Amino acid sequence: MTARFQFILGLLIWLVINLFPVYWMFTFSLKNNQEIFGENVIGLPKHWLWSTFSILPLYLFLSKKIQESFIAGTIKG
Repeated sequence: MTARFQFILGLLIWLVINLFPVYWMFTFSLKNNQEIFGENVIGLPKHWLWSTFSILPLYLFLSKKIQESFIAGTIKG
Protein backbone atom coordinates (compact mmCIF):
# COMPACT_ATOMS: atom_id res chain seq x y z
CA MET A 1 0.00 0.00 0.00
CA THR A 2 1.22 3.44 -0.81
CA ALA A 3 1.37 6.23 1.73
CA ARG A 4 -1.36 8.14 -0.12
CA PHE A 5 -3.73 5.17 0.01
CA GLN A 6 -3.07 4.67 3.73
CA PHE A 7 -3.72 8.35 4.37
CA ILE A 8 -7.04 8.30 2.48
CA LEU A 9 -8.06 5.07 4.21
CA GLY A 10 -7.26 6.62 7.59
CA LEU A 11 -9.32 9.70 6.73
CA LEU A 12 -12.28 7.56 5.68
CA ILE A 13 -12.14 5.57 8.92
CA TRP A 14 -11.91 8.82 10.91
CA LEU A 15 -14.89 10.20 8.97
CA VAL A 16 -17.07 7.17 9.69
CA ILE A 17 -16.15 7.21 13.39
CA ASN A 18 -16.98 10.91 13.70
CA LEU A 19 -20.17 10.95 11.61
CA PHE A 20 -21.80 7.86 13.11
CA PRO A 21 -22.98 9.69 16.29
CA VAL A 22 -24.61 12.36 14.10
CA TYR A 23 -26.43 9.65 12.12
CA TRP A 24 -27.42 7.94 15.39
CA MET A 25 -28.88 11.14 16.91
CA PHE A 26 -30.71 12.09 13.72
CA THR A 27 -32.33 8.68 13.23
CA PHE A 28 -33.26 8.41 16.91
CA SER A 29 -34.93 11.81 16.79
CA LEU A 30 -37.21 10.55 14.00
CA LYS A 31 -38.18 7.20 15.59
CA ASN A 32 -40.86 6.29 18.08
CA ASN A 33 -40.05 4.42 21.31
CA GLN A 34 -40.88 1.00 19.89
CA GLU A 35 -38.30 1.39 17.14
CA ILE A 36 -35.66 2.77 19.49
CA PHE A 37 -36.01 0.11 22.19
CA GLY A 38 -36.58 -3.00 20.16
CA GLU A 39 -37.61 -3.32 16.58
CA ASN A 40 -35.25 -1.14 14.59
CA VAL A 41 -32.34 0.09 16.63
CA ILE A 42 -29.72 0.92 13.98
CA GLY A 43 -31.70 1.23 10.74
CA LEU A 44 -33.60 4.15 9.30
CA PRO A 45 -37.05 4.83 10.79
CA LYS A 46 -39.99 2.98 9.25
CA HIS A 47 -42.28 5.92 10.01
CA TRP A 48 -40.54 9.29 10.07
CA LEU A 49 -41.77 11.40 13.00
CA TRP A 50 -41.12 14.97 11.86
CA SER A 51 -43.38 16.22 14.67
CA THR A 52 -40.33 16.10 16.94
CA PHE A 53 -39.03 19.17 15.15
CA SER A 54 -42.27 21.17 15.35
CA ILE A 55 -40.89 23.42 18.11
CA LEU A 56 -37.51 23.90 16.42
CA PRO A 57 -38.29 27.52 15.34
CA LEU A 58 -39.06 28.38 18.97
CA TYR A 59 -35.74 26.89 20.15
CA LEU A 60 -33.84 28.79 17.48
CA PHE A 61 -35.59 32.06 18.34
CA LEU A 62 -34.94 31.68 22.07
CA SER A 63 -31.29 30.70 21.59
CA LYS A 64 -30.81 33.76 19.37
CA LYS A 65 -32.31 36.03 22.05
CA ILE A 66 -30.11 34.50 24.76
CA GLN A 67 -27.04 34.91 22.58
CA GLU A 68 -27.91 38.56 21.84
CA SER A 69 -28.33 39.32 25.55
CA PHE A 70 -24.95 37.78 26.40
CA ILE A 71 -23.25 39.72 23.62
CA ALA A 72 -24.91 42.97 24.69
CA GLY A 73 -23.87 42.35 28.30
CA THR A 74 -20.29 41.62 27.26
CA ILE A 75 -20.04 44.77 25.16
CA LYS A 76 -21.55 47.01 27.86
CA GLY A 77 -19.72 45.45 30.78
